[in-house]
Amino acid sequence: MPDLVLRSVLQPGDTTPSDLHIADGVITQIVPATKTDAPTLDGRTVIPGLWDEHVHMTQWALAGARIDLSAAASAREALELVRAQIATSARPTPLIGVRFRDAIWADAPTLRGLDEVTQGHPTALISHDLHCVWLNSAAGARYGVNVDASGLLREQAAFDLTIALGQLPDAEVDALADQAAHRAAARGVVGVVDFEMTWNRDVWQRRIATGFDALRVDAGIYLTDLDRATAERMRTGQPIADTRGLLTVGPLKLLIDGSLNTRTAFCVDEYPVGGHGVLAVSENELTEILVRARQAGLLPAVHAIGDAANTVALNAFERAATTDFDRATRAGSGPGSAELAAARASLAANAGTAHRIGRATTAHG
Repeated sequence: MPDLVLRSVLQPGDTTPSDLHIADGVITQIVPATKTDAPTLDGRTVIPGLWDEHVHMTQWALAGARIDLSAAASAREALELVRAQIATSARPTPLIGVRFRDAIWADAPTLRGLDEVTQGHPTALISHDLHCVWLNSAAGARYGVNVDASGLLREQAAFDLTIALGQLPDAEVDALADQAAHRAAARGVVGVVDFEMTWNRDVWQRRIATGFDALRVDAGIYLTDLDRATAERMRTGQPIADTRGLLTVGPLKLLIDGSLNTRTAFCVDEYPVGGHGVLAVSENELTEILVRARQAGLLPAVHAIGDAANTVALNAFERAATTDFDRATRAGSGPGSAELAAARASLAANAGTAHRIGRATTAHG
């Protein structure tokens, strides 16, 4: 092992550069010169590149240009942040805020409160977990949405409006996604699993074709597109042609309940405000879908937040006799019981950050 390498040297009568390997003051080897870049890291730690296994890439990219409400400790504080933006000349239409957490507020969002602050300017505020949108009357009229006295939309109604709010020119959204990806890459992220609520394959083919190269992407598929994916013989882990090795078919995303913040996660215990949440897919339905997914070669990623929803998901996996237990995931899983976790530890669980934040406070009031 040389303790010194003299690179790209010329010996008398030779026009081809060589590298001299020297150990203990003696030349031990003369080899053709290499052009390999060999920076010194001075003892820095090297780890494998990081993967974010659950992102909504477009929503993340757009969030940077929206009002950040994460610091609001109450509905009143959120309204003051909106009021400050309304008072400026730079107020886009619609005005959009993100990352509020109303479940931990002592006061509640109201349509009247947001209407008073926004003065007829279309405004929509998206919760940190995307399962809830607080909008004013002007935004409701603009997007054809009926709004009750709370001003809140939950679950599918919230998803639909969030998608509508993101309908911008492809070039604009793609540029923001590229910037977000480079910020992630600067922090050591090398790949993401994108669960944006769209046909993700085509979105990423377009972005890569126009030069995107900051990250590798697994393109998630939703249940609404299962027939399409099956017809095109798409399988989880399959590389997508002509994407320079950057794009792969991702998992099949299945949402069976909601979120703790919206009090729609399906739970055994009743919420302080009443109700046990929402079970969007029954155990029988989920079992059938898991069988279809296995037959199609699509790895299921089941969104199960509440403990009751976790029970449904685990039962369905067992009933479907899924052979990929060591790879199948519960994407964004919630606080299931220790007994269930111990009994069925062969299933991987991925508790998404947006669902972990403040969940104890949310669940127990």
